[in-house]
Amino acid sequence: MNTKLSLNIGGLLAALSAWVIFADCCKSPCEAFLEKYSREDFSSFRNKYILNRGIDHSDHSSILFVYDERDDGPYLVKVNRVSGKIVGTSTHLMKDASNPDSVFKQQLAMKFIQYHVDGLDVDSTGNVFVWITHDQPDLIRVAGKMDMPVFDEKHYREAKDNWYVNKE
Repeated sequence: MNTKLSLNIGGLLAALSAWVIFADCCKSPCEAFLEKYSREDFSSFRNKYILNRGIDHSDHSSILFVYDERDDGPYLVKVNRVSGKIVGTSTHLMKDASNPDSVFKQQLAMKFIQYHVDGLDVDSTGNVFVWITHDQPDLIRVAGKMDMPVFDEKHYREAKDNWYVNKE
């Protein structure tokens, strides 16, 4: 084989590999989420809203608020971002903390933390709302075309498989 030809092919393969790596790391957060979770079953989050309220820098923990359909305030779950373990919970913001369903909410919090998003809301019909960078949902998955949630369509475009992405 010609040495110049093999060097050119080797260079071409190296350039192509670099382009693939570069293209993969330059995906938007929405594209990365959809690539990984577009077919995810979010049914366990039905009638739940989870918000990553902030970070406690003293112990590298995310402070999560887990709301449910009772609308009696958030159940707090603190998850260490390094170990991936729950380091604290609280019902002090709940109006009725007599039955917080804490084990289930802790399980949801651990699942939520894997998504690397700021918020996740699944309504009673199964529509999924995901917050990544905006005040409005960055992504919306509708349970069915007839179950389209009320939102300003000029701010969303169809992405794939009943997912809509915020145009901003």
